[in-house]
Amino acid sequence: MPTERKRKAKAPPDPRSNHPAIQTVRGIFKRYPRKDQWDSIIAAIGEEPDTELLHKSYTDWCNRDYNPTDIRWITDWYAVRKKRRDERLHSDRERVFAKLRAYFATTSEG
Repeated sequence: MPTERKRKAKAPPDPRSNHPAIQTVRGIFKRYPRKDQWDSIIAAIGEEPDTELLHKSYTDWCNRDYNPTDIRWITDWYAVRKKRRDERLHSDRERVFAKLRAYFATTSEG
């Protein structure tokens, strides 16, 4: 008589698996990253991933023959590039507003 095997109860899915950062990396990476990396990935990317910048960071990383499974292309390269881009955009925006203020100040005087 065959013995019946007890089936393990299936663990509920990790709610982080649906996070936009994890889904975006999965799309680029063609598989899920290791679960022990998920919190670092989510912290580096945030709620609104810049897919184009992520893809460029990954491509540049791989083109240098770095290990594609190493997430430093996210935690270092993407995070630094995004910060620099955001700072540049903020700086550009401030410069435009300063020019507009100066223009309106001169036109309102005359």
